[in-house]
Amino acid sequence: MSYVDDLIARMVAVEDEAFTAGGITMSVFPYPHIHNVAPYMSNWLSGFEPKRQSPNEDLITLEFTIELIVGLVTAGLPGEKLALINVYTPIMHRAFRSNPNLVSSAYPTKLANLRDTTLVSGRGLVQLEAVEGVPARWATYFIVTAQYLEKVTQAHY
Repeated sequence: MSYVDDLIARMVAVEDEAFTAGGITMSVFPYPHIHNVAPYMSNWLSGFEPKRQSPNEDLITLEFTIELIVGLVTAGLPGEKLALINVYTPIMHRAFRSNPNLVSSAYPTKLANLRDTTLVSGRGLVQLEAVEGVPARWATYFIVTAQYLEKVTQAHY
């Protein structure tokens, strides 16, 4: 498993535990996912920024997008979906704010070289168009960054 895959798996575990602790049943996927049963979340890598710290070490900042589908546009009223986002957003904030090392029952130890994981932003209610036979959906998005140190071995030719 790559470092990115490991981070996403840990994020999924933290998100799943946070919603379960809040009494909310939520499917959480470690990849972009589309279906017509809500609520559910998808997680994926959306950015990568390396910064040289020394000749043999880089600080890598990864950006992840989390898409949280709260329901179908055809089901209920928009105000009901907005109310769900008002419930889900603090759960997401607390999940990452209280657990920057992404430790969970599934992953009880910190990932090597991980410096920090932060939920840096979120969006309000967004309407997504119908796609692949799935009706239009209501969603919100969160951006999470993770920083880790990576050792670099210099190639000498």
